[in-house]
Amino acid sequence: MKPTHWMGVDEAGAGEVVGSFYVGYVETDEPERLEGLGLRDSKDLNLTGLEKSFEELSRVAETGVMAMSPAELDETMAAGITLQEMEDHAIASLVSSSRPDVLQVDCYYPRPRMLERRLRRLFEGDAAHVDIRARHGAEGTWPLVAAAGIVAKVHQVREFSRLRRLHGDVFGSGNGSDSRTRSFMESVGEDAYFVRSHDAFGN
Repeated sequence: MKPTHWMGVDEAGAGEVVGSFYVGYVETDEPERLEGLGLRDSKDLNLTGLEKSFEELSRVAETGVMAMSPAELDETMAAGITLQEMEDHAIASLVSSSRPDVLQVDCYYPRPRMLERRLRRLFEGDAAHVDIRARHGAEGTWPLVAAAGIVAKVHQVREFSRLRRLHGDVFGSGNGSDSRTRSFMESVGEDAYFVRSHDAFGN
């Protein structure tokens, strides 16, 4: 009998105005191995904890990310496509490629059923039969989603570290609510290749 193939998905970078937007994913036929790692929400981990958790989960599951650069985000948002719609298509691409039996995802719409319906419309072929499970705060409840969030966050943190090595610690946290980040954006305008001209809310 074919084992159940699981996929977890979460993002990093939705609230940032600096750097790329990452959709992390984790795949496994043995989700119980992730449960045994005691993974936490990536937002509750420091840099050392992130890297340690990433290393541990990578030993027991397949991991990866889809990344959208600031230039790609700006071009897509200028065409009227929201960040949520971009994530919809990223997940649909992953599911169509991998064909998991069960998809667990942290809900980024007001209601989980809304996300399920939107994803279902994008799934084709065998992917149309995927068992979609979405909920708010899933990274704090489902280890598979916590793992996906860690994968996405590790890649974002590594990008920020690379940018700081190249340009210095000039942009603060990178979050759109950070006054230091906003001041940096006002000073450079759209001249910095790693700054988004559209933030998470399309402003």
